[in-house]
Amino acid sequence: MTTVAQFLSDHGPSRSSLIVEALVASGLSPVAVRQRVSRASKPVLRFPVPLLPKREAFLYLAKDRNGERF
Repeated sequence: MTTVAQFLSDHGPSRSSLIVEALVASGLSPVAVRQRVSRASKPVLRFPVPLLPKREAFLYLAKDRNGERF
């Protein structure tokens, strides 16, 4: 079972839609994945300024904030 934090640790900061697509492809239901993304808590952080269309979030790990992956 892959979590949002595990995905971000493996792939780096990402848009929420890409995280949902990857976790659905791993065998989870779309509804369950969307709930996991919306309820993700520390160490997963959301970029505070809405930059993406359709209320999409940019998620990252706290450890990646000041690094090259960000």
